[in-house]
Amino acid sequence: MDDLITDSRYSWVRLGLTLFVATIINAGMWAIIVIMPAIEAEYGGTRAMVSLPYTLTMVGFALGNYIIGRAVDHFGITASLIVAAIMTAIGFGLATLSSSLLILSVFEQFAHKHPLIDLRILATCDLLDLTRLEADIAIRISRNPGDTLKGHRLLEPQSASYANQNVANRISLDPTAMIDWIVHDVYPSVPKSVSSQFPNNRVRFRFDDMLAMVGAAQAGMGVVPLPMFLGRSADGLVQLPVLPPQPFADIWLVGHPDVWSSPKLRAFRDVLINHCKLHSHQFVA
Repeated sequence: MDDLITDSRYSWVRLGLTLFVATIINAGMWAIIVIMPAIEAEYGGTRAMVSLPYTLTMVGFALGNYIIGRAVDHFGITASLIVAAIMTAIGFGLATLSSSLLILSVFEQFAHKHPLIDLRILATCDLLDLTRLEADIAIRISRNPGDTLKGHRLLEPQSASYANQNVANRISLDPTAMIDWIVHDVYPSVPKSVSSQFPNNRVRFRFDDMLAMVGAAQAGMGVVPLPMFLGRSADGLVQLPVLPPQPFADIWLVGHPDVWSSPKLRAFRDVLINHCKLHSHQFVA
């Protein structure tokens, strides 16, 4: 009876479907090997830097196989495949938002140099309350670290104007044509330093999220002012002379005075500061 159940038509269909889904989902896992040299060039990283995320992916793959096997036994193949597909899609989506290998490289260097120090990373855009020690230190884009915090200015980035190639070609052919701008709610007007060669400008779209602005520019909805490290890493965008490079808000490392001088944080600061000095050219014209 068990043999009949094992070799039933349903079993073979389930096996074939699982193999088909796994082939599609796991394609991205192996494709990275083919494009690794291109990723090195895109992010300005070394082979070791580019290989680290793939190494972590393989660790996740090993653990994931064990977890998904238990999930199939407990919840069934259908529910498990649906959840796996959704999580994979989320992973690919987050990967497209990756603007730089800079900070990942810092974590790698720190872990190699100080293997006995635990490093817990909160990857969030939320403004954590460092006075309540919700985190020991934070990296923030700001004009200053604040009166109650200690800080070190890591980088002084610049911003410029970006658009997709089609928009760039239209502007190049007729600089006097109307230019549609994509701006942030915090700065809802056309940038004041627009070159006089481009006299006609208007705000067409306003967003409350920088990544949404990038997506709108990639879709050809207009010209967007972006920090140069983000504009350079955004696929499909090219820099335009409409807005000459401008000072952008500085990037700070900040922390509460009570923990700022601790040996562990000082060790991390040293690695991060040195790395930022080495890669500062990526943030300016």
